[in-house]
Amino acid sequence: PTQMQRYFAPALPHVGISVRGADGHTIAEMTGWEMAPADVNGEHTFHVGANFAVQPGEHYYGLGQNQEGVLDLKGRTIECRHNYDAPAGESVCVPFMVTNKGYGIVWDNPSATTVSPGLNNATHWQSNVGERVSFFVITGDSTDQLYAGYAKLTGATPLPPKAAFGLIQSKARYESQAELLGVAEGYRKRNLPLDVMVLDWFYWTRMGQLDIDHTYFPDPK
Repeated sequence: PTQMQRYFAPALPHVGISVRGADGHTIAEMTGWEMAPADVNGEHTFHVGANFAVQPGEHYYGLGQNQEGVLDLKGRTIECRHNYDAPAGESVCVPFMVTNKGYGIVWDNPSATTVSPGLNNATHWQSNVGERVSFFVITGDSTDQLYAGYAKLTGATPLPPKAAFGLIQSKARYESQAELLGVAEGYRKRNLPLDVMVLDWFYWTRMGQLDIDHTYFPDPK
């Protein structure tokens, strides 16, 4: 575009999407979207985002594992990514948010994303990298129905093995097979329940080599 077109072009026409129930009432409404050219790590791509309307008395929940201890996300800004260094502790965001107004949004983008639910009378999603604006709206009369819709979209979670429901013992690391087995034996001697022990990291020969160092773990099996 010319300089005149860049700075004085007329406003783009409004682009919105409304999701309505069988009786015609509006359940959710996308009020606008964005797709701005950007260079990320040397790659030509786009920042993408979308805005959604806020209903009176609307509240927002979900977005995975967050350590800040706040249930209702309304009026907050959430960095939606896996962040080991989050101020309140490691956060693991899942870009799925449900509301008390009969719908949930799955933001279909795997890059680092910022979500601002109900902030300044709008809900805004913005991702650092994207080739399109993509999301799913799931509707239902209850939260159970919303999560059932999410499972239908993404796949049902299989029932974990029985041991996963018991005590899982983990710490930063066990330095040797002898240390790990010694802790397990201590549980057994005190008749304490123990189902899983996690050998988390530094059991390998060198960083990035996901093998087992037989010097310290001579008999993994």
